[in-house]
Amino acid sequence: MEVTIEEQRAFVKIMTLRHVKAAEIRQALEEACGDSAMALRTVQKWVQRFQSGDGSIEDATSSGRPPSACVEESVNKVRDLMANDRRWTCTEIAENLDLSKSSVHRILTDHLGMRKLSARWVPHNLTSDQKANRVRISRQLLRRHQQEEDFLDRVVAIDETWVRSYEPELKRQSAEWRRPGSPRPIKFRQKPSAVKLMLIAAYDTSGIVLSHYVPRGQTVTAAYYSNYLRVHLRQALRRKRPNLRNPLILHDNAACHRAAVTQETFEHLGWECIPHPPYSPDMSPPDFDLFGKLKEPLRGKRFSDLDEVRNAANSVIRDLNSSGTLNGVASLPHRWEKVISLRGDYIEG
Repeated sequence: MEVTIEEQRAFVKIMTLRHVKAAEIRQALEEACGDSAMALRTVQKWVQRFQSGDGSIEDATSSGRPPSACVEESVNKVRDLMANDRRWTCTEIAENLDLSKSSVHRILTDHLGMRKLSARWVPHNLTSDQKANRVRISRQLLRRHQQEEDFLDRVVAIDETWVRSYEPELKRQSAEWRRPGSPRPIKFRQKPSAVKLMLIAAYDTSGIVLSHYVPRGQTVTAAYYSNYLRVHLRQALRRKRPNLRNPLILHDNAACHRAAVTQETFEHLGWECIPHPPYSPDMSPPDFDLFGKLKEPLRGKRFSDLDEVRNAANSVIRDLNSSGTLNGVASLPHRWEKVISLRGDYIEG
């Protein structure tokens, strides 16, 4: 429900008659009206006016410039502030220029055509060449998808991630419903546990084909990764995807993925590794789809040992496979089209 400026002035008048201080009146207005509440300086001005005996809540008539000129002056002042610093809040501008927050918001949006945007975090500061490479690879893969009927069904996406005995909740997971005016909940910053397992996950359009846990203390070298492909993944594909012929492996550009021994393994198996541009987690299904869905149910829970971690992760994996919510590989054509439309820039979200 919107509260007009005139209604706010009437409230200030009543509270002034009750001898309430301007700061307390301003706090009550902010609790009721939020961002549209009058600025503290404006409240103080009206308190002084009512205390002087002037009980009118209307703006004083002036023989000076017309209102349009005053509005234009305010617009110019706000424009000057924005030219120096784009991080001003409506409250700060209102108090600095002795305007109401609703007036400031109206000037910013209606007169200056501005909106406030948060900074977007990106994995890497892409160069023009890297963006062009992302577009080139996206066009190449999109063309193959359009020409080869079973192209997506042959894609097997692989990547590694840590599964920990404790992973802090995300900020949105700790959100609570509160009544207006209630204080925001406080959450202390926590660090992920150092007790962890390396998981190599491979999945396709039908779900997770293989979840392979690397023995603790073992580094995923090129030799280890090649053995994983040759022994573990090949057996899993034969058992779970018996009709799959000539799989297309999609993985990132980690050193163990690019090594010569890994390429020799692909040649030996008769598998094809499809191109993936560097610094592109937004084009890697495990990064933008699988790992987030895998870890979210585990966040905020503490596991006593690595066996509990493994069992909990396996339980989530079974749920994901049965629910059919893993759509990262199926959404790749849309991702490629998006990269092309953004001229190689990162996909947000």
